[in-house]
Amino acid sequence: MKKKRFTDQGMARRGIVLHLLRDDRPERWTRAELREALYDIKKSAIDKALVCLAEGGVVDLDGDYVWASSCAICLDELGMVSI
Repeated sequence: MKKKRFTDQGMARRGIVLHLLRDDRPERWTRAELREALYDIKKSAIDKALVCLAEGGVVDLDGDYVWASSCAICLDELGMVSI
C-alpha cells in the first residue's frame, strides 16, 4: 500500500516552524532532516514552504541548512506560537 503524501502548503509551513522551534534539538536543521521529520509531506511542498517562510522572514536559509529566524524565536518565547 502506497503512503499518501500531503501537498498542503499551510500544513508544510506549520510543520516546518514547529520543528524548527523545538527545544530538544539543535536549532539548525538540514533540509534532509526536515524532510525526514515531515515524512508525510511531499518534498516539493516542503521546498515551496521553505521559500515562502524565508521570504516572510520566518526562517533563515544557508545552503542546505534551515533555522528559525530571530523574530520567530522571539515570538515563540513570548508564547505567541502554539499548536
